[in-house]
Amino acid sequence: KQALNVMNNVESELEGYKAKESIFNLNKEEAIYYEQLVRYDEEIKKLEIQLKTIDQLIDYISKSKDGYLLPPSFYVPSDDKYLSQTLNELYEMQSKKNSALYDLKDNNPMVQRTDRSFELIKKDMLGYLGNTQLAINSKLGEYKKTIKQFEQSLRAVPKAQRDIINIERRIAVNEKLYNYLLEQR
Repeated sequence: KQALNVMNNVESELEGYKAKESIFNLNKEEAIYYEQLVRYDEEIKKLEIQLKTIDQLIDYISKSKDGYLLPPSFYVPSDDKYLSQTLNELYEMQSKKNSALYDLKDNNPMVQRTDRSFELIKKDMLGYLGNTQLAINSKLGEYKKTIKQFEQSLRAVPKAQRDIINIERRIAVNEKLYNYLLEQR
């Protein structure tokens, strides 16, 4: 609901600005730049959400104690097969250990082997998540650089027209982010 209010406010701001400045439509080249800016802004927002999710998952995994690891499913990106598979492996390992502990003590070699395997897989997963963060940050840097290039191209456009482009871009990004979040939900 808050996202809809933000979008409505920005749309009202746009209409008011257009009326005040007597602005007409963008030319074709400017419209192409605008579409590219919206696309890259949308991608940046998605990557920032992914980074935040990965940060939360790393924090959760790092703080888990005694081989107990059952992160909520919203931490796991649905398109990351390695991460899903590794977490499933850890869940199974944890379940087997818990079942074995009914009959065995913590110092039993089988329980200790399971604990070592669990810690190794957890360490690998943290390394994988760290590498994923690096890749996402690299992609974010590339997108931000590309946005600056498009913004430089738009500097030739009169200021009033640029202001309209920026407001329209915010509207489009908010709409796409809202839809993305609805899909994720």
